[in-house]
This record gives sequence, C-alpha cells and structure tokens, in this order.
Amino acid sequence: GTVRYLGTFLSNPIGIPPGVIAYVGRQLEISDASSLPEYMEREATRLEHTAEIRSRYAYQDFNDPVWRFRLGRWLYARTWLSNERPSHLFERATDWLIQQKILLPGLSTLTRLIAQIRDRAALKAWQRLACLPNEDQRHQLEALLTVPEGQRRSRFDQLRQGPRHVSSSSMIAALERYEELRNLGIRELNFSGIPPVWLQALARYATTGWAPNIARMPEDRRMATLVAFAYAYTAATLDDALDV
Repeated sequence: GTVRYLGTFLSNPIGIPPGVIAYVGRQLEISDASSLPEYMEREATRLEHTAEIRSRYAYQDFNDPVWRFRLGRWLYARTWLSNERPSHLFERATDWLIQQKILLPGLSTLTRLIAQIRDRAALKAWQRLACLPNEDQRHQLEALLTVPEGQRRSRFDQLRQGPRHVSSSSMIAALERYEELRNLGIRELNFSGIPPVWLQALARYATTGWAPNIARMPEDRRMATLVAFAYAYTAATLDDALDV
C-alpha cells in the first residue's frame, strides 16, 4: 500500500490530499512530510533514489531484453493455448511482472506488447488451418462464398440456416445439408497441431459473419475461417438432422 501511495504521489504530486501525504509520511517514519511536494523539483534526486531502490530490493528493468523476452514467451504460450481476452492477459502479465520483481511499464507499452503477441498467435493459427485442406477442398470451400446464379444468398449462408419445421421435407433437407458438409472431408483432417480454442473462435465468427466480409479477408484468414466453419457445422448439421 505504501508503494502505491508513494508512486501515485511522485507521478502527480499536485492535488494530492494532505491526509494522504501525512499517511505516507507516517509509514515512512517521516516526522514532517510538508516538504514532500518539493521532491520532484530536482529530477536527478528522483533518478538517484529510483536506482537505489532498484538496487536494494533487486528490481529489474522491464526494458531488459532478457526479461522482455521471457514475458513475451510466457504471454505467447498463454495466448496460443487459450486465446485469452486482452484484458485478462493484461492482468496476468501485471501479476507476473510483480512476482518477478520487474518494474511495471507504462499502460500503453504493455497494451501494445499484448496486441502484438495476440496478432502473432492469430496469424500462426490462420496459417496452420489454411494449410490443412488440399487443393480440391480449398476450391470447394471458396465456392461456398459465391452466390449461385438465380439465387440471393451464398451457399455459405444457406448452410448456416438450420431446419425450421418438423416435417419430412425438413428431414430430407437436414440430411442433405449434413451430407454436403461431410463430403468436404474437413473433419478427416489432422487438427492435432492447433489448439481447439482457435477453431471455436473462428467457428463462432463464421456463425454471425457476413459472407462478403469473409470473402474480403486475407487468404490465410479466409481459408482458416471456412475450415473452422466446415469443421463445426458438420457436427452441428448432424445434430439438427437428429433433432428433426
């Protein structure tokens, strides 16, 4: 608590309530804390004291290449395996830095680092998924995004639409829908090198995504989204047929 109060005070000494200054002074055993607002006037003093505190309590600099690499590797492993939310990663990274006794960087610095690592992990997932289907499967998946002549919706949008009524015609349509996706052979591919969380995330996007938007994606991301869609919906369409 003392360190947090002192850090707040030193970074912005203007407008700090006198009670807070007195509280910090008592914890630091300073009998007269009235002169603390003058502490920031001489920058050299603050830098000297910062270096002394780091040395005495063995704190590390965040910009040290070794520690920055370790944090980056730790964040990448968590992102690749669990694809956690940025806010959750930020909290986890802050806890890790505190445990390792590394001086916390600025908010924007840590935010940018997390964003870069998430982008790297996502690009790796897209590339791995995009490499799984063969050339024939890729053509079939790409064809799902086109709108057949005489129709208003792409086959991608049509396949996402499950049966609405319980009837013999709905049963036949549900089975045909399942057979079309099954014949793509996507679930027969080897997904062992890709954490399931990335498949789930892409499949969720495909559930609500608009076909033209997916068609405009970069090639690897577009193909990865279509693979995840076919993988998830092959099972979903079978469930729909069984429900009917």
